[in-house]
Amino acid sequence: MRNVKTTAQPEAPYTDPEALLQARVLKILKPCRGYWLDEQTLYLTLNLSRPAVTRARLDAALKELRDKAYIDFRVDPLSRLTEWRLTPSGNTLAQPL
Repeated sequence: MRNVKTTAQPEAPYTDPEALLQARVLKILKPCRGYWLDEQTLYLTLNLSRPAVTRARLDAALKELRDKAYIDFRVDPLSRLTEWRLTPSGNTLAQPL
């Protein structure tokens, strides 16, 4: 049997940590399709795989993605939670999980 060394592949070809965070947000939202994902679930999902994503970093990433028209948000009228989803251009850009 051959010994095959495997090395962990980077999640995305980004060296900038903020660009990587934005790519991870798009990746998490991709399976939601047209449905809205609340911000708390998005935050917790980001921190499951790699802890230490602060609220401030998430807010900055969401703002930049929204400014680029890759994501959209709303405030749910019943729960008053902020919810996010991909726009068509964000869906095209996002990597599948």
